[in-house]
Amino acid sequence: MINLHSFIEVSEVNGPGKRSVFWVQGCHFNCPGCRNQAAIKFENHQLINSEEAFLLIPIKDVEGVTFSGGEPFLQAEALIPLATLIKEAGLNLLIYSGYTREHLESSINPYHQQLLSLTDILIDGLYRQHIPSRHPWAGSGNQKVHYLSDRAKLMNQADEVRQGEIHITNTGDIIYTGIFENEDYL
Repeated sequence: MINLHSFIEVSEVNGPGKRSVFWVQGCHFNCPGCRNQAAIKFENHQLINSEEAFLLIPIKDVEGVTFSGGEPFLQAEALIPLATLIKEAGLNLLIYSGYTREHLESSINPYHQQLLSLTDILIDGLYRQHIPSRHPWAGSGNQKVHYLSDRAKLMNQADEVRQGEIHITNTGDIIYTGIFENEDYL
């Protein structure tokens, strides 16, 4: 079961094009200034299986899916079936991780490598609030964007600008996502 923190059907600031975004619950990095404090705690939030999660994705309205968190690779085993369904549907997959690509590639956890093999774009590295990023998808300047598939290399982000979105869920929760250049009002 995936321990899901939140979900947005369609976002345009969490990777290339229009995409669905899954935020998972639980992260042990606890980066100072983390933009998603509510997803750090290791507690059951919303348990959902891969098939149920896949049905949330409006396949005809998005080009890809983003996994964020929390830390997705802490739930790699649970996310692999969902990632497989996403790839079979012809969508691309972007994952944000505090782990580095090198760590994931050399991990003794086979689920890390399997989930990484299904990933088109990996944005890796701990969030460092004091290092500004110029990349439209990275939260901080130390994070690297890795294009891991031929398909990912075709995704052009040259026209992308750093921007944020505000979503109100059907339960009334407010989700701020993306990069807000002036976060004083958040």
